[in-house]
Amino acid sequence: LEFRRVLFRSIAIDTALNVYVTGLNDDAAGLPVTPGAFQTTSKGSTDAFISKLVIAADMDLAISATPATAVHGGNLTYLLIAQNNGPDWAAYLKLDDVVPAGTTFVSYEGGAGACIPPIVGGTGSLTCKLPRLDKGATWSVKMVVKVTAPTGNQIVNKAHVRSNMQDLVWQNNFTSLTTRVSQSASVASPEP
Repeated sequence: LEFRRVLFRSIAIDTALNVYVTGLNDDAAGLPVTPGAFQTTSKGSTDAFISKLVIAADMDLAISATPATAVHGGNLTYLLIAQNNGPDWAAYLKLDDVVPAGTTFVSYEGGAGACIPPIVGGTGSLTCKLPRLDKGATWSVKMVVKVTAPTGNQIVNKAHVRSNMQDLVWQNNFTSLTTRVSQSASVASPEP
């Protein structure tokens, strides 16, 4: 009969809610060794260990605009959808959407989040926060802007979402959308 003794000494939690467990192991073969570890073999009758237990949430951000082609002088509505692809829940989410050049801020809908908008008619960023998003859940935020860019130009909207959890696929936390600006709304032609 083989007996392995592990003595747990302390537990610590960081701001991303990762848990660290430390302790002593009197049988080094009893705990797996991380590949590339500094010390991979036992150096005595007792070895110290530290283990990190990670909470991870792969956040993903998508964007769409209505109408698909912007009209000079008209409004353009952006819909941002943040999705938690897991494997765990996400905490303390923050979504930032900069009012694109060639537009001014009109309004927003923050979904379940709390937002700090720029002033109406101004520029800046719409910043929204959400306390928690479960695995598989989505969070929708809308931002309406007025198009000031001249006809023929393009409007580029860039947004970003993050949480306090570890995100191993951080590349999908950023999104952008380019929208072409068409002529002003049609003007009624005089009747003959």
